[in-house]
Amino acid sequence: MNYEIQKLEKSEVKITIELGEDELKKYEEEAIKELSKKVEVKGFRKGHIPEDVLKQKLGETHIKEEAKEKAIQRNYIDVIMKEKIDVIASPRLSIDSEKPFKFSLTVAIFPETKLEGIDDIKVKIEETKLGDNEVEELIQNFKARKTTWIESDKEAKKGDKIEMDFEGFDKDGKAVENTKSTNHPIVLGEGMIVKSFEDQLFGLKKGDKKDLLVKFPNDYHKKDFQGMSFTFKTEIKKIENPILPELDEKFVKEISGKDQSVEDFKLEVRKALEEQKKTENRQKAEDEFISKLIEKVEVEIPEIMLTEELNHIMHEFEDRLKTAGMDLQMYLKQNNLTDEKLKEKYTKEAEKRLKARLSLRKAMEIKKIDVEESEITEELNKLKSYYSPEDHKKIEQDFKEGNLKATIANRIAIKKFFDQIFNS
Repeated sequence: MNYEIQKLEKSEVKITIELGEDELKKYEEEAIKELSKKVEVKGFRKGHIPEDVLKQKLGETHIKEEAKEKAIQRNYIDVIMKEKIDVIASPRLSIDSEKPFKFSLTVAIFPETKLEGIDDIKVKIEETKLGDNEVEELIQNFKARKTTWIESDKEAKKGDKIEMDFEGFDKDGKAVENTKSTNHPIVLGEGMIVKSFEDQLFGLKKGDKKDLLVKFPNDYHKKDFQGMSFTFKTEIKKIENPILPELDEKFVKEISGKDQSVEDFKLEVRKALEEQKKTENRQKAEDEFISKLIEKVEVEIPEIMLTEELNHIMHEFEDRLKTAGMDLQMYLKQNNLTDEKLKEKYTKEAEKRLKARLSLRKAMEIKKIDVEESEITEELNKLKSYYSPEDHKKIEQDFKEGNLKATIANRIAIKKFFDQIFNS
């Protein structure tokens, strides 16, 4: 095998490979052996079909094409492994000549990244401070989850749950599409509906019927309604008052699953909140560092890399829409957008994400961040401990295939990098 590597623009390389007749012949023999095991020919067992019979059955062209595919794949892998070429996508193939068999593969590689002045970036992790009110607020949230409700004939007040029918009408008295609901539940004071609507529900009683003039805010999520005013015909079907549980040891056990005093429970809640806030502050500092790192990086992102990242972001967005009960076309129509405009918006996001990853990759290289196999194994065992033994086989399989191992190694490397940054 003879080969040549040519560096191209936009972080691509062209690998040209030439094989002699003897080399190609070996791949033909290999193809014949493999095809003999797959093809069925009457009178012969699989794997024992004579070469001339197989050629007659499949055609010599088919066998040669199979051999060429093997030769291209095998030699391409050999070259990128030998030359340590860090490819990021499938190559584009072109056959240059049949005799001798010469072919070229153009492939995107990790772009050359220039980064200077890492040590000039100064970011501090914000000190973790927690107020008593934050602990009390979380405990109130726990209590809210265990709320029971009792029907009331009194006026609706903050915290009450009401069920109501309503429908919106425009200034001409015509019903507005998608504004009708029956037995619609609303907890007053939680901002579940437009403020100008909710504010008019306070003081109403069960059975009350009232026309409410509602003005939608200019930044309302549905563009058709932004800044619009509609009259809503409403009827209150039910009002319920909340009954919150007492904060006692019985309640503590329901929430934590432990037999402990109220004071011990409060201390545990405080500790958990402090850990959460500490993690959030560290993440905030990491994000700030990466933002400043991006400003220092010089990199030309390959088109294929940008396209793949954009597709990934678009899939993420569509999944979020499905969770909200909406599809992409409905979203585009409601927000007066085109597919192209949305892609234009997310292309900038894709570029930002890639610059962040590439600059962080280069920064870890500069700081000589290494990950030991023992560290990866320890993290893998920790991950497995979160799952039942039945899931361990699947986790181990994902690890052997390489993707999970790479993810774990990357996570460890990033942590070690920021440990070094914040402790220096």
